[in-house]
Amino acid sequence: MTMRNSLLTVLGSVMLLGAALPAQAESVLRVGLGADPDMLDPHLARTYYGRFVFASLCDRLVDVDENLKVVPGLAKEWTWSEDGKTLTFNLREGVTFHDGEKFDAAAAKYNLDRALTLKGSLRKSEISSVESVEVTGPMQIALHLKTPDAALLMQLTDRAGAMMAPEAAKKPDFAAHPGLLRSL
Repeated sequence: MTMRNSLLTVLGSVMLLGAALPAQAESVLRVGLGADPDMLDPHLARTYYGRFVFASLCDRLVDVDENLKVVPGLAKEWTWSEDGKTLTFNLREGVTFHDGEKFDAAAAKYNLDRALTLKGSLRKSEISSVESVEVTGPMQIALHLKTPDAALLMQLTDRAGAMMAPEAAKKPDFAAHPGLLRSL
C-alpha cells in the first residue's frame, strides 16, 4: 500500500505542477458569436453581431469607457466650437492600418465622407448632422455640422466612427474581404 500511495502522491503532484505552468501564447484569435455578421464593412453592416467583430477589426475616432464616458481613440483630443457647429479632432500620430497604409487626416476624412455618401450606408443617418469634413492639418480634421448635435460624439464611438484603410475600402469585394482574415 505504501508504494501505491507514494505513486499516487507523485502522480498527483506532477498533475498539479503541470496545471501551474504558464499557458503558451497562441497567434490565433478565436471568436465565438451566436451568429455571423452580415458583412465586414462597418458602413453597410446591419447586424448586432457585426458590432462585436468591428470592435476587434476597426479602431474608432473615439471610444466609450465602462462609465459611458467618451474617451480618446484614434483622435487624441477634440474641441467644439462656441456655436456647437464645428467639432475638431486632433489625431494620433504613428498609426498604420493592417496593410501598412498610414492613418492621417486624409484617411479620417475618407472614412467619414464614405459613411455619409456610400450607397446603402447605414451610418449616414447616425451622422447626418455632418455637413462636411475638412482636413485642417496633416493630423487634424474639422466636422462642420448643419446644426449642433449633442449625440454626434457618442455616435462616433460605434461603427460611424470606425476607421478603415482607404485603399482597402475602395476594393469592390471589401465587404466580404476587408483584409487579413482567415476562417478555421
